[in-house]
Amino acid sequence: MVRYYRRTSSGHRVMDNVVPPRDARGRLTQLPAPMRAHLWQPGQSGNPAGRGGDYQRCMQLCREASYESAQEIIRLGRESDDERVRYMANTWVYERAWGKAKEYDPKVEEPTRLAFDPSKLSPEQLAQAKQVLLMLMATAMTTKPAEGRADHQ
Repeated sequence: MVRYYRRTSSGHRVMDNVVPPRDARGRLTQLPAPMRAHLWQPGQSGNPAGRGGDYQRCMQLCREASYESAQEIIRLGRESDDERVRYMANTWVYERAWGKAKEYDPKVEEPTRLAFDPSKLSPEQLAQAKQVLLMLMATAMTTKPAEGRADHQ
């Protein structure tokens, strides 16, 4: 037998010797009246206000100070003598203004390459492509490499 306690109208604690109904496996099939009174109704939220009060007060305080805080961070990004402070302040400003940079994974984000299939070209188009390639080769052979550029040797 499970014992449940309830409070009387005068505030005294009274023990109820109630045996709640159980199924074949011994699980409760119906909660006792004191527990049923505290169940949520269908469609009712268990936490209607969301997060707790201290969290809400802290968020409100930060929102009220956010404009002045942002101005101070911008000032630090411009005027600080420490380059680390300038870097962190400017990074913060950039991320808030434009969002954080996305991670780039070349394996996932490979560009699609257009396939060149000369068999799909007409004889006139092939002749034009041949002329263009011959002109490019002639230009490449006669052009002097720019000084200081490592890609031309």
